[in-house]
Amino acid sequence: MQRRVAKLVQEHKLGLVVDQCIVESRQPRQLDEAFKRVTDAGQRLSMAVTEANTYRNQVVSRADADATAAVDTAQTEKTYMVDRLTTDVASFRKLLPAYQSNPALFRQQRLIDTMSRVFTNAQDKIYLPTTADGKPTELRLLLNRELPKPKTQTQTP
Repeated sequence: MQRRVAKLVQEHKLGLVVDQCIVESRQPRQLDEAFKRVTDAGQRLSMAVTEANTYRNQVVSRADADATAAVDTAQTEKTYMVDRLTTDVASFRKLLPAYQSNPALFRQQRLIDTMSRVFTNAQDKIYLPTTADGKPTELRLLLNRELPKPKTQTQTP
């Protein structure tokens, strides 16, 4: 712009020297409202993009955390399962020779061990073993027994 003005001044031999030419661009007065709407729309767009990026970052962070937690849980469960299976295999290998030497005795011993654990905290214990001849065992239970009477506290003066 400055060169054009300097050229015109020289062509018309005005005797002026242009040191500085500052150009300020303005929209026409009639378009002030339209320019304002465009500027506002740009600001709203910028704000919407910023909010969308923030939401995206939150969702991605949450998903990463959930995925990490799921992988960690799976790793823990895998380790637990492998350890448990390793222990079961060792136990099985330890018990296998005893079972192979006398299966009936082994089953009876395991049954006794299991029943002792099951009946440890039972209030009433009723166990009906099978008879050797295969005949059913008869059991008669008294089902309407009296409830224990509550203890009364003696009052002291």
